[in-house]
Amino acid sequence: MNIFPISDYIKSNSNANRSIKADRKAQHAKTKDTTGNCRNADKWEYLISTDTEYYPECDITILLSEITGALADTPNNKTPGAVGVPSEVWKQVMAEPTPTSSLAKLINKIINIMYDTGVIPTCLETSVVVPVPKKEQGNMAVYIDYSKAYDRVPHMALLHKLRSVGIGGKLLNMIKGMYDAPKIAVRVGNEVSNPTEYLCGVRQGCPASPILFDFFINDIFKGVRGVRVSGLTSRIPGILFADDAVLLAES
Repeated sequence: MNIFPISDYIKSNSNANRSIKADRKAQHAKTKDTTGNCRNADKWEYLISTDTEYYPECDITILLSEITGALADTPNNKTPGAVGVPSEVWKQVMAEPTPTSSLAKLINKIINIMYDTGVIPTCLETSVVVPVPKKEQGNMAVYIDYSKAYDRVPHMALLHKLRSVGIGGKLLNMIKGMYDAPKIAVRVGNEVSNPTEYLCGVRQGCPASPILFDFFINDIFKGVRGVRVSGLTSRIPGILFADDAVLLAES
């Protein structure tokens, strides 16, 4: 008869349950593409026009000052991504106006190689997310709260939408590279699931995701008559903020 502390039994089972939960939540990401069209380029080619010249600025080399500016907006004391390097390490180069240290030169070189080629390293394809349960909230009739909005953006539709508004060249190729084979890993406690490719939704934890989502829904009110507002000549069809929308109508 084997005797062992009950706390060890609870701990071992708790870790196993966390591992199972993490894997299940990661697999759930695959179910978002209910139609199978999220990564179907042909489907969106006919729905979204891309006959637009792209802005030449899309091909300009990324400067270290732009990199350090992005690093300055990155919060400290946050869980690092899949590579395990916290933002405080990258911020060591913020005081350099031009790449001087080995770290600054390395960061500048890697980012511009990705920008020039549109190829994203495999180690950067995976986003590690921590699920946070939220309470259900009621909504007003004209208040549109997109359910899991970020998780439902079709990848090919997003790329076609960006091209239709003048985003192209190296910038679009790099964004395309980010969505060629994106993966998600879920952390529950100390357990991290195996990376799973997801077919729909913007990248979790990526600073570009809110901007890309805004591009995707920016013309959602196109064709809506809207309401008149005192002091304005144009009618206001609605209000957009992040993934929330308010539709305005006179009747």
